[in-house]
Amino acid sequence: MTHRNVLTRGLAAGALGLLVAGAAPAQTLTGSSFHYQGGKPSFVASGKVFAVWNANDPKSMLSPGLKVTFFGQADGCKDDAFNGPVVAKGNPRLAHAQELTGLALDPGDKLVWSPSGDSDQCGADAHGKVGDSFVHLNTDPARGGIGLFSYTGRAAGGRAPFFQQYDESGRKNTGANAFINGTFVVFRFDWDQTQQIAPWSGGTGPDPTIEFRTVQSVARADVPERLPPGGGNRPAQAKQQMVLALINRHCFAEGGGKDKLCQLKYLFNVAVFRTGVRSLQAEKWFQDAGVFLDPAQGGIPIVHGPLVAAGAAVYDKRSRAPLYTSVGSPSRNEPFTDQRFAVRVSFSQLKNALRTIASVRDKQPPERIGRESMVAHFGERWDDPKEWLVLSVNVSQEVSNPYRLERAFIGGNVREIYAGPQ
Repeated sequence: MTHRNVLTRGLAAGALGLLVAGAAPAQTLTGSSFHYQGGKPSFVASGKVFAVWNANDPKSMLSPGLKVTFFGQADGCKDDAFNGPVVAKGNPRLAHAQELTGLALDPGDKLVWSPSGDSDQCGADAHGKVGDSFVHLNTDPARGGIGLFSYTGRAAGGRAPFFQQYDESGRKNTGANAFINGTFVVFRFDWDQTQQIAPWSGGTGPDPTIEFRTVQSVARADVPERLPPGGGNRPAQAKQQMVLALINRHCFAEGGGKDKLCQLKYLFNVAVFRTGVRSLQAEKWFQDAGVFLDPAQGGIPIVHGPLVAAGAAVYDKRSRAPLYTSVGSPSRNEPFTDQRFAVRVSFSQLKNALRTIASVRDKQPPERIGRESMVAHFGERWDDPKEWLVLSVNVSQEVSNPYRLERAFIGGNVREIYAGPQ
């Protein structure tokens, strides 16, 4: 099977010098913004890191800190295995970390995480095995950042990696996330206590605007060029993305409940590699923006869409209301180095998204959604800029691969993440 194997060489030489010795800390928080600028995040310095595969620990996942999580199927382990261990050594891919992610390993190699089979939820044959996917942190203040690598399918010589994509039954045999393998790096904030970030509160004018931006690279990606036999019409896909999660403080304080959604996420694909696709701009499926309620996350609303040419607004495919404005690089499907991906969301655009979410939940056209419905879903202060807080930000990868014998993978890094007033 022919593969589309693409790479960028010498990424480290083009690294952004975002920080220098003695400069501001790598992670800064204010009442209206979060900024990660490469190097060692404060969460890591303070030991607030939770790293597992197939996470199922709400207390740890919802507490403030850095979350490094892998999702997929662990060979030789129970189908419902959860909170699997991670290790810093033993992954054969680490010898090529810089080539695969564009980021050198940190001296000492301690800030590395790979899925491990050393769990009582795994059979003896899985003990000592380590998955090919990994996350690593380079703490150099000028050239550092976070590297991610996600691998599925057979490796060289026919080796079957320990940690793979889910099969057709999906996560926990629910069908959700079928054929998916994911790698996530999440900055989670203590939003209801000491780390309240209200990004629209720091804006100016009658319609304050926030910016969500990252500086990312994709060093390697590979998917089959044509549909292999035995997988139907499902293409393989590998993508890297940036996600901003928000929560309405007053809605949550009221108790949330069945009728109150209280939170939402913005998800933007910065890079997508897909079987048979050479240009994202030519693909109708990629141009559509909108919202959906994600069953794999308990129905959390997801606002999603393409990153387009800088300065262009992106509209909901149903209501045609503007959801956000791209102000950085467009989404890519070739390797790249240190590209700035950014969107701006005015408060009126947030309200457009909330109304669209309510229309999906109520199964009504957006124009028929009134204040009563908005309050039912998002609380009395759904339209108060001061009540919407940053819950988390993340950079992550997902590989969808229906073909166990065909490889599909992606590797890249992030050097900067910002969420706050424009």
